[in-house]
Amino acid sequence: MRVIDARGQYVMPGLADMYTHYWDPADSPLYLAHGITTLRTVCVPFQLAMSRLAERGEFPSPRMITISPPIDGVDANGRTDMPRGVAMTDAAQAKPLVERFAGYRQIKAFSLLTPDNLRALVHASPVPVTANCPNAMTFEQAVDAGVFCLDQLHNVARGHLRSDARQPGFWDRFDPVPGTRLDFGAIRELARFLAEKQTWNVPTLVFHQRDALAPEEGMRDPALKYVSPSAIKDWESTLIRWTRRARMDDVGAWRRAAAERARAFQEVVAIFHHAGVPLLTGSDSLNPWNVPGASLHAELANFVAAGMTPYQALRCATSEVGRFLGDGSGMLGAGKRADLLLTRSNPLRDLRALQEIEAVAVNGYYLPRAELDRLLSQRAALVSVPARLPSSALANAKVWQERIVGAAAGSISFRHSRLPDGGLLVEERHAAAVPRKHVERRHSRLVLDADFKLRSCEYSIDSFAGTERGAISRSPDGYQLEAQGLDGRESRHAIKTESLLPSERLTVTLWPLLLQRAGQARMLDVEDGVLVVREVLFKDGELKVSRPTHVTEQRYRFADGKFLGMEETMPLLWLRELLPA
Repeated sequence: MRVIDARGQYVMPGLADMYTHYWDPADSPLYLAHGITTLRTVCVPFQLAMSRLAERGEFPSPRMITISPPIDGVDANGRTDMPRGVAMTDAAQAKPLVERFAGYRQIKAFSLLTPDNLRALVHASPVPVTANCPNAMTFEQAVDAGVFCLDQLHNVARGHLRSDARQPGFWDRFDPVPGTRLDFGAIRELARFLAEKQTWNVPTLVFHQRDALAPEEGMRDPALKYVSPSAIKDWESTLIRWTRRARMDDVGAWRRAAAERARAFQEVVAIFHHAGVPLLTGSDSLNPWNVPGASLHAELANFVAAGMTPYQALRCATSEVGRFLGDGSGMLGAGKRADLLLTRSNPLRDLRALQEIEAVAVNGYYLPRAELDRLLSQRAALVSVPARLPSSALANAKVWQERIVGAAAGSISFRHSRLPDGGLLVEERHAAAVPRKHVERRHSRLVLDADFKLRSCEYSIDSFAGTERGAISRSPDGYQLEAQGLDGRESRHAIKTESLLPSERLTVTLWPLLLQRAGQARMLDVEDGVLVVREVLFKDGELKVSRPTHVTEQRYRFADGKFLGMEETMPLLWLRELLPA
């Protein structure tokens, strides 16, 4: 047991950001330096594996409360709302989905889920279901369906518009206009309902405020030194995408409406607080001008501006978190988690005391101010240069460089070797650092027939959190897959089909050989440990693959049969390029 001399300082429980996106362990210093010792984050298997490393104390990190990947419906084009969404189109999928995500603390329901499917999901889940209120439902309807927590305020306008407000022809969480036309009398009725049901809300006011900032204003934030230039550049694409989602043409007009909505949402939080709705602090970072860590301090200030005392606001980031989780965390006492922070002055008098954190204790680590500053300096240095990639070297190989949003993001080394029977051996090593994602290295080895149909494939993906691997083999009537995910889940899957081409995900470097001819084909893909057959169209140097979450479109350039490069607009409107070295 370690004894800390804290004489002359103030001790309080560590803060919690209860709605954020903790994608990369390198983000940890941003949270810890701002006194944040608990995070609730939407996850994919990487984050689930990372949470286990953090809990074991293998690196200094906030405790992670894991939310499953978003379980979502599909739009008219068969797409989920977000690229990481998992489609649920039938109530019968509820039980298999909650079994699949059994390792997560909470199940996430998302915007396009139908009312019947949300009810089925809640009924099937042994853990709380949290939701971005589905577009087709009011807050009240989502609560009646059994939702434990409503994340954010995006859809609060549904059922609560002024009588003189035009009903939207469609509902989308990125359309700010309905949020500017609220009937606050109806919002008070909603608040009484939520308070009676004791349904939690994480309003993320700071997210709504920051995404309305003009670039010249957002760029004045000193916290941007901890954000990579490629991420900041990505925010331009993000705001364009949100503007299109709202069926608006001008980003400036979208920002103005978003700013008005943010002011209205602050009044909503004031009404919720007055009525006794249980509230939690969350930032929804990293999003435009919304940097992890500092943004939670801004959210605490928002709660005070909405009528809370500093004590009441801090409870939403500490002891209320323990009540929400049912684990007694967020408080100081014998036998409690020693997640705490020391400040020079009293935060109960003035939240600006959080700007003078002297030390943070988290999960067995004690980090004095000098160590927190060192971690922040490392973070600033890390984002000031291109990401350091693991080696992708392969002997006697060709090399392609990968760029995303104009910045170096990866390297691919590969060999194509002709086999004695006329088949082809494809070996690839791909090291990549995708924005909003961790660094990873993928090794793959494919054996193909002479017509490029897949015989077998072995792949492994190494990252900070561990290794994901899989092996595909061809059987007399199709293909078989044995795979192990980062979250430890093992899967075996077989599919009956004729011999197929491998997808552009299984092999990056094969497709320039195929795209110099036109055609339509079926190809084999892997999605979350399951084999999937997809249709692919290719002609005039373009490849198009339809997936449940998005359409992949790649454009290849050739000169005299020589590959010159590939461009792809990724789901978040990032431009990805592959160029021969």
